[in-house]
Amino acid sequence: DVMASRIADDRRAIEASLIKALSAHDVDDAGRERARRALEDYGFVARQCALMLQGRDAWERSSAARVLGQISSIASLPAMIEALHDADSVVRNQAVTSLGQLKQPAAIGALLDIARRHSDIPPALLSESLTACSVDDLSFLDSVAFDYREPQAGADGDPQELDSLF
Repeated sequence: DVMASRIADDRRAIEASLIKALSAHDVDDAGRERARRALEDYGFVARQCALMLQGRDAWERSSAARVLGQISSIASLPAMIEALHDADSVVRNQAVTSLGQLKQPAAIGALLDIARRHSDIPPALLSESLTACSVDDLSFLDSVAFDYREPQAGADGDPQELDSLF
């Protein structure tokens, strides 16, 4: 009932609490995911996306981009990419930072494109976001079993075909 409240002050308080939960040290990954899902399900992410794209002033649009980066919801990806084309450089720079927080490889092309179009984006900022979007975690390599045995000679003394090892 509280989440569905139409009272603006209630909704702002809920949004602030959920965003705070995303970075709280005492909240586990499952709790962060529940907070992120609640922000999406109750329209907070959609409202911030609309504000980022149609806000009256650059501060409002930049602030919305910052909040969306904190939320790290993939649902904001299209709006974030659109914000890269904002007329104000502060908004564009915040969109670059927030895209890095999303860590989505789908943003790489847009980040590279905006770097070619706008030379005012700090290279360090762009590099950090591209790195975050490129490789988030290489732990998947640990689960792959590799067999590094040397090929064994067959009965006739010839090395076995490489295909037979797999």
